[in-house]
Amino acid sequence: MNYFQIIDAITEKSFSPIYLLYGDEPYFINKICQALQKNVVQEGSKNFDEKILYAEKGIDMSNLLCDLKSYPITGQSQLFIIKNAENLNNIEKLESYFVNPQISTVLVLCFKKDWRSVKNLKTKKWFKIINQKFLVFESKKLFQNQVSSWIGNYLKNKGYNSNLKVNLMLSDFLGNDLEKITKEIDKLTIILTEKNITEFDIEKHVGISRDFNVFELQNSLALKDYQKSLRIIHYLVKNNHPVVLIISSLFSFFSKTLVLHSLIDKSKISASSKLKINPYFFSMYNSASRNYTFDQCVQIISFLKTSDLASKGIPIADHANPNFLQELIFRIIHE
Repeated sequence: MNYFQIIDAITEKSFSPIYLLYGDEPYFINKICQALQKNVVQEGSKNFDEKILYAEKGIDMSNLLCDLKSYPITGQSQLFIIKNAENLNNIEKLESYFVNPQISTVLVLCFKKDWRSVKNLKTKKWFKIINQKFLVFESKKLFQNQVSSWIGNYLKNKGYNSNLKVNLMLSDFLGNDLEKITKEIDKLTIILTEKNITEFDIEKHVGISRDFNVFELQNSLALKDYQKSLRIIHYLVKNNHPVVLIISSLFSFFSKTLVLHSLIDKSKISASSKLKINPYFFSMYNSASRNYTFDQCVQIISFLKTSDLASKGIPIADHANPNFLQELIFRIIHE
């Protein structure tokens, strides 16, 4: 089951006796836990039949086993959520429970992002038992190129409309941290009175310029507009936009431009599909392919790799200095 199917099932009061949630994106794990807390135990029974346990604080497995097998005190179901389950000692003691769980108990095991530090987790007998009979969900971080469409869907589910540029402005500014993104969007929707979100709303309420962002930087570089590219870089640095995100977005842009050069069919629909971009942006990549040769794109990617290392201190460089990125822009356009 995917995330949305799991949430739908929980909302419809269809529960798995055991949930094993793991992965490097805490947002989905937290949302599944919140949905279970909202739906498993009735409000009046929560003090007795709902328990949130933290494995790093120490959990007596024998006592836990007895609690899991017991019946709810006041309601029809009881919920146990174990956070940071990778710290559980002797989890094997629960194997017999995993084979035959208490029907009125919902047990949730949450492994935080460094769950892989537990060697060969998927080879463990208890993991295989859960995986065969119950619900195991891997919460994966979204790739940066998936975030803008996710933002659009999130806004749509909240009853708001947004265009592609709005979604890109937010994803560019906020990265792929979904907790951070949803908090920012939730604050924005409280302020707005209209259901249609525009670039002006983002600029006014979130503080992201509709004219000075990484998307506009890509476009100005594609057109070899040196002065505009410098103005955008100056704005981004002044407003503490992460250098790593600027370089990674440019790396992705010129890598795809390089691929465009190698395509036999360079038509809008075909090329957009191959590049995995929205056709709306094809003209930008097409402009870049006209203004930069295949060999120049290879050289630019080399510049970006060097700049990425320099921004991380290899060699040591003051990447907060505007001149650091100004030099990169000069080399991209003029060398």
